[in-house]
Amino acid sequence: MVRTRKLTNELLIENKKIDRGILQGDSLSPLLFVLYMDPLSRKLNEKYTKVTVQTDAGSHSTNHLLFIDDLKLLAKDRSTLSAMIDEAKKFLKVIGLEINKEKSATNDTCCEDTATLLEGVSVYKYLGIIEDSRGILTRSSFEEVQSKLIARVERLCHGRLNAKNLFSAINQHAISSINYHIGVLRLEPTDFSKLDDVVRAVLVKNKIHLRPGCKERLSLLRTELGRGLHSVELRSEHMLLQLLDFLKKT
Repeated sequence: MVRTRKLTNELLIENKKIDRGILQGDSLSPLLFVLYMDPLSRKLNEKYTKVTVQTDAGSHSTNHLLFIDDLKLLAKDRSTLSAMIDEAKKFLKVIGLEINKEKSATNDTCCEDTATLLEGVSVYKYLGIIEDSRGILTRSSFEEVQSKLIARVERLCHGRLNAKNLFSAINQHAISSINYHIGVLRLEPTDFSKLDDVVRAVLVKNKIHLRPGCKERLSLLRTELGRGLHSVELRSEHMLLQLLDFLKKT
């Protein structure tokens, strides 16, 4: 349990008990959570056989993936997986945490009392990315974020923002939602180009941009007499080049 206090000019304005969850917007909470979970990670590595995962760049051996409060267990057989689940449950109980069955998924019946069993074409989310029962990334993730992006642009177009604030809001609230998926999903430049076309179509439909107008002007900066709209295609290319440069340096 955590107790937090909010002070303004040394005057107490709120005193609240927090029994569960990570505090949103608090930079210390995720770090403390990692410290709590680190012993479990080390215990899993010491006690259980690792699975070799083959990638384009090479092979890696591990039996779990852990990112703050998202844990994925990997095992070659049912008995090992069941033992790892019991180990995790025992550890989490000691530190006062529990597994959320509704947000968990498994592809083995031995764990269906702990997580939702994936069958057939069932999918689940891990770190915001949709995967199938084999842990393979699916295109559904891109289609979902694409739908959300378009819905956000539509919603902003129906607001009462002036032109400058509208395009700034589209860049920050709508187009930025694709950033997380760039470099994670295997997408072609044509996918991003089509997304740019859809965004322009929404702007035309809502009479924000005229169809005969120069589409290149949309992506120009306002200081260059453009509208200042971020191009998803150019943005993705820039981010991928930055990622490649970073990987080469490391």
